[in-house]
Amino acid sequence: MEDVARAAGRHLLVGAPDWQLGQPRNSASLFDPHGRAIGRYDKRHLVPFGEYVPYHGALFFLDAIAGQGFPNFVPGAEPGLLSTPLGRLGVVICYEVIFPTEVRSLFTGGADILVNLTNDGWFGRSPAPFQHLAMSVFRAVENRTYLVRAANTGISAIVAPDGRIVRASGLFTREVIAGSIARRAETTFYTRHGDVFAWLAVAVAVAALPVRFRVRRSVRQRATAT
Repeated sequence: MEDVARAAGRHLLVGAPDWQLGQPRNSASLFDPHGRAIGRYDKRHLVPFGEYVPYHGALFFLDAIAGQGFPNFVPGAEPGLLSTPLGRLGVVICYEVIFPTEVRSLFTGGADILVNLTNDGWFGRSPAPFQHLAMSVFRAVENRTYLVRAANTGISAIVAPDGRIVRASGLFTREVIAGSIARRAETTFYTRHGDVFAWLAVAVAVAALPVRFRVRRSVRQRATAT
């Protein structure tokens, strides 16, 4: 990867397992145009039974069922903020992109562009790769940011801040997609305040429950009286 970045004379962001700290991590590494590794993000939100076995002491028998054993990645501790001349990349790996609060934290921390590296190969030829892409589009809209998505088997895509899919690859095809992106120009209400509207809606719904029950009780009483 160092040679590829040097030959291209460009910054290069790639995903791969990393053992630099003595334990396996699912990581994304950033190389500069000289082939030097200048940043790394270790995935924080691991997939249970895919990247680690929860309660492994009690579920030890799963290793025998799996044959060679499950991978046992260690979660990272720092958010995926990597600096480039274009701006700070907010990096999420695989299904981390479906969690709005986690993506929002990158932009409250100063990210300019959202990047999603994902392995969707295990979905096969099913609706799941399309659904995974559709969910990631919401993160671009919520934070009014460009999203660059690289999926090993597809669907790779460039998504505009308004949710338009500007470029997209096919599924299980060998392609290169290219397009222009820019750092985000505004901070949205959602980026600033998060799920306050959703929690307000929950509060209103809970507050309305006693009123609804009183109305139903009153209607029943009237029906009984008549």
